[in-house]
Amino acid sequence: MLRLLDAPVTADEIDHLGHMNVRHYTRRAWLATQAWFARLGLDDAALIRRGLALTPRDLLTHFYREQRLGAPLVVEGAVTEADGAPRLYVEILNADTGERAAALIVTPALVDRTTRAGAPADLPWTEGPRMPLPAHAAPRTLSFAPPRVDVTLTDLERRSEGREFRYGGLEGDVPSEVCDETGFMRASGAQDIDFVAIDANEARRGHLVSGEGHAAFGWAMLESRQVLLATPRAGDRVKVIGAEMRIDRKAHWSRRWMFNARSRQMVGVCDHVSLAFDVETRRSMEIPPETRRELEAQRMPDLEEAE
Repeated sequence: MLRLLDAPVTADEIDHLGHMNVRHYTRRAWLATQAWFARLGLDDAALIRRGLALTPRDLLTHFYREQRLGAPLVVEGAVTEADGAPRLYVEILNADTGERAAALIVTPALVDRTTRAGAPADLPWTEGPRMPLPAHAAPRTLSFAPPRVDVTLTDLERRSEGREFRYGGLEGDVPSEVCDETGFMRASGAQDIDFVAIDANEARRGHLVSGEGHAAFGWAMLESRQVLLATPRAGDRVKVIGAEMRIDRKAHWSRRWMFNARSRQMVGVCDHVSLAFDVETRRSMEIPPETRRELEAQRMPDLEEAE
């Protein structure tokens, strides 16, 4: 594998649970992806000259070890093949311990820079080191199957009406400072759109991230998949609605759909598999009964599979 990035954990990346927040794993993987293609002549300057942009269409992540402040993380990558398509396999490692922090399978795409529509240009997948997809990085609860994009915002609003959803109807405007010179959001994955809405609802943020808001209970993400369908622009209002797919004894699988609230176009889908854990012992625990009841009330299992 090729070493692509050195990125130690900084103070602004630590969340209320005392470890690096999940969004920063994706950010590192996307910076490494950009570094990979820059080595092959597709850095940002070259892309601008050709009127193109590199965008993260699909990212599947396995999380292994939580990372604390100052952890010396490095990112390595190689071309692999998953589900019959070439993709970039990325590992985030702790340089001190040698332990794997996360493994990601990234599917980037080239798009027109000013419209973000698909561009007739191929990525140079034949270049650089290649490797089979490691068994530990293969999808488990999640998969590479097409996500549910047939569901509409109107339908989700109707189905969630009168129900208390952790992510029900969160909205927020895309700030200009997270956008590039063309006005499109600089997204490292669909989850960045999700956090636009979460950050705009700061008062609910602790409850949204930790689940119950109790000091001794939190969620540790095990696996996630982010599918970016369209890139929002500065000033766009995004709306997020989430639901539960499956709930086990210690873990749950949730899905969040992201929409342009004005055009009502779906712009992204995020799936998360999270494990309940005791914040003090840093060990897994059974989902507390109160939280389980809340999650059960938010189930929409019929929206799990694509149609």
